Amino acid sequence: MSKPIRFKPEAERDFYNILQWYIEINKFVTDKFTDEIDESLHIISENPQIGANYKFKIRKYVLIKFPYVIFYIEEDIEIIILAIFHGHSNPEVIRRVLE
Repeated sequence: MSKPIRFKPEAERDFYNILQWYIEINKFVTDKFTDEIDESLHIISENPQIGANYKFKIRKYVLIKFPYVIFYIEEDIEIIILAIFHGHSNPEVIRRVLE
């Protein structure tokens, strides 16, 4: 059974910042990125345990075609997206944001 997805405001901001960057590069790439995000969120919604354990209840799901990682937690009734980071982001920055 799938669970609804809810973005924390910070994660929503992450998504729109990444999206804006791709929009400036190429519309085709932007469409591919949004398709992969949509597909990834669908996968997480259907199978929340798919993401690797990161820390405590936090899981991470690595996108396949783009260098980003979705950090999320599974609650009883929903999935909460905490952040979306570039795969080469400073681990210390990621830890601070997710604390």
